[in-house]
Amino acid sequence: MAEVITLTLIFGLIIGFVYFLVWWSYQARADRAAMVGLYIILGVPGFLLLVAGVAVSVRGDVSPWGLTLTLTALGLLLPISRRVRMVFARFGTFDADDPLHMTGLGLFLGLIGFWGGQNILSRAPDVVAEVDIGAIVVQGGFFVGLALACVGLGVGRDWRQSGVRLGLTRPTGRGVLVAMGIVLAGFAVAIASSVLQLAIDPDTSEVIDQNLEAITGGHPTLIMAPLIGLSAGIGEELVIRGVLQPRYGIVLSSLLFTALHGQYGFSFVLVGLFGLSLLLGWLAKRYGTTHAIIAHTVYNMLSVLLTAL
Repeated sequence: MAEVITLTLIFGLIIGFVYFLVWWSYQARADRAAMVGLYIILGVPGFLLLVAGVAVSVRGDVSPWGLTLTLTALGLLLPISRRVRMVFARFGTFDADDPLHMTGLGLFLGLIGFWGGQNILSRAPDVVAEVDIGAIVVQGGFFVGLALACVGLGVGRDWRQSGVRLGLTRPTGRGVLVAMGIVLAGFAVAIASSVLQLAIDPDTSEVIDQNLEAITGGHPTLIMAPLIGLSAGIGEELVIRGVLQPRYGIVLSSLLFTALHGQYGFSFVLVGLFGLSLLLGWLAKRYGTTHAIIAHTVYNMLSVLLTAL
């Protein structure tokens, strides 16, 4: 219970901070002083993190924190340059001169830098303890709240406009059939990557299997399957495919999606997950985020059931 309360408070603070940044970015569209403040909001933390990253790195430790802090800092600092923003304007509906897009790019690259730095040098999968049902619900709610904050619900958009921005559409029969095909293709990619990982590094493969059992085995399967399926399927797809992909394209948003799954370590399983993310990205672009949510939810539910079997 204490863990759930702590997570709720932390996630609430993060969502509140994102809402503040979105509100400030809207002000910066018409207020030059607010725009200057936006440069400071991204630049000061980025500079301090860069100094910390360099300081940790020169100590000669193998710890991933030096690289993590440095990459996170660069993620925050790079969008300050308009030339960098012009590069990202080629990937999607990104506007290099929009303060809101600049802020979003800083957060996006900062997250990629943070999770990428952790995965690149640590390599070994994170050891996962038994997952509490409440924590899964809170995490799913966090991603939903984060997605709504990022698109400016109540700041620049109402509920209908937010739904349109997130790519939420009415499911179609053809779209659902294609989504089920993506699920089957995703399992084929996952099996191939898992077999390859087992053949090359059985120790890491065993840790990954233990993590999957820890996530799914602490509670009845018929409860965990739909809970994990819906929590990750709805929450992660709203953020990755709904918020990020239209701005930064399928590949970059899939990199962040992959980096978030530290329980697989730096392994071939992670490569398979990246392949699945590319398929979900194509599905969202072709048929809308709703169908990516359906595919992701079904995939996760079946994964939990197969792990239990």
